Amino acid sequence: MLNVFTKNMTAGRGYIALAAMICGRWTPLGSHGASVFFGYVLALQMNAQGLAIPAQILEIIPYMTTLLVLAFVAKRARGPAHVGKNLLLASTKMEELS
Repeated sequence: MLNVFTKNMTAGRGYIALAAMICGRWTPLGSHGASVFFGYVLALQMNAQGLAIPAQILEIIPYMTTLLVLAFVAKRARGPAHVGKNLLLASTKMEELS
């Protein structure tokens, strides 16, 4: 990796962050654990750059790991109940119930 700032470039870290949320089942502790795991995989990829492995193989390690983990975990993961619902509409319904 280069230590160069490039505008509008995240290098796929947003994808890995979303995968950490899904793997953590949208809980703080679970997401933290998944983030630590994916961070470990990124560190492993960076440390393996000195080995006699082609650079293209090393670059895909974090993303392939993310896909493999999502393939097994996403089956059981459920999203938050109120995703995509209007907050104001939900608050007026709550007032009607009380």
